[in-house]
Amino acid sequence: MVDVVKEKTTYRFAYHYSMVHNIVFTHAYPYSMTITNKGVKMEYAKILEVLEIFSAIDLSCNKFEGQIPDVVGSLKGLQLLNLSNNILVGPIPPASGNLKNLEELDLSQNKLTGSIPKRLTQLNFLEVLNLSHNHLIGPILRGQQFDTFDNSSFNGNSGLCGLPLSRKCDNSKASPPPSSPSKGNEDFGLPA
Repeated sequence: MVDVVKEKTTYRFAYHYSMVHNIVFTHAYPYSMTITNKGVKMEYAKILEVLEIFSAIDLSCNKFEGQIPDVVGSLKGLQLLNLSNNILVGPIPPASGNLKNLEELDLSQNKLTGSIPKRLTQLNFLEVLNLSHNHLIGPILRGQQFDTFDNSSFNGNSGLCGLPLSRKCDNSKASPPPSSPSKGNEDFGLPA
């Protein structure tokens, strides 16, 4: 058995040796894995048996390009998703609001565009959110867990506005100015 440590994750491999026609083949099988999430170490024994309920995906710093696929929303047991420091483009998939068990979401340091999907406010367990240093636009969502995030979650997105950032949203586009009353409104009890 050999332990391989990469950043916060330890992988344990069991090796199987076989010989065919005087050639030795070595096969490494993942046996267990330790993941550190928010300072808590979690041991996953016999990782092959728990792939269907995998709770953490960290694909940060891989130079991945393209859009985040909508299928990410089908990973219902996911507690941690880190896709930071890649070259991801396009919008944050609204389907990511389906990740009801998600506790940590880090999409920082990419080239994501568009607004923050409203469905993300439905993630009641979300404790850590980092959308910083992208090209996101529009008002920052309010309500539920979003009220707990500070400006570091959103920094580096020049198109974002609203609390907790100091940049106020321009509401003139959201609601048109009131129209001037026309003659004859007095007949309907309205001021002239």
